[in-house]
Amino acid sequence: MKDVRKLAYDLAEKNKLPHDFSHKRQMAGRYWLQGFLRRNPTISFRKPEATSIARARGFNNPSVNNFYDLLQKTLDAKHYPPNRIFNADETGVNTVPPKKLKIVARKGKRQVGSITSAERGVQTTIVMCMSATGQHLPPYVIFPRVRMHDSLKKVAPNGTKFNCNPSGYMTSEIFPDWFDHFIENTNPSETNPALLIIDGHSSHKGLAFGEKALANFVDVIVLPPHCSHKM
Repeated sequence: MKDVRKLAYDLAEKNKLPHDFSHKRQMAGRYWLQGFLRRNPTISFRKPEATSIARARGFNNPSVNNFYDLLQKTLDAKHYPPNRIFNADETGVNTVPPKKLKIVARKGKRQVGSITSAERGVQTTIVMCMSATGQHLPPYVIFPRVRMHDSLKKVAPNGTKFNCNPSGYMTSEIFPDWFDHFIENTNPSETNPALLIIDGHSSHKGLAFGEKALANFVDVIVLPPHCSHKM
């Protein structure tokens, strides 16, 4: 619901439409949303199911076929070569292993330990992007901290870009910065556009992102919900 209210505010501001939306929160109000739903009875909000159930049901013929129909239509229109088709996704890296792996030890040894940096661990997000020909863009790393420190950048691959926030996760505020990183490394143009395939995470949305993609000759196709694990 917040995504819809934020998008309504962005559209009203961009098109200079009179409104009484909150400038502080930068979103439309709940009463506006209720009126919007009454005027558009084909739209509804539903409580999401547990991810495991949603994943099982989400990967179905209609969803997958719709995605590939759109992909084929886009490829037919622009004739993207494989080196201009990119897929990006985030992965989480924890300082504490998620499970204890078996290690080799002498028989009879009563205690075998491993060193970890903290009991619960710290989550760091890395965004990776590559083309269909295997060309990798430099990583984009998000550290769980308030301020960046140069010591964290040591021995990183050339071109790696860094950011940080308290959670260490990708957010809608950080994603446009990653997209700038994508544009800098792929150099899309009118004669050499790029196709980006991403999942539908909430941070990958927003009017500003869509406009920037359009202005920089990047077509974006979103994977069906709860299907990225198989797609």
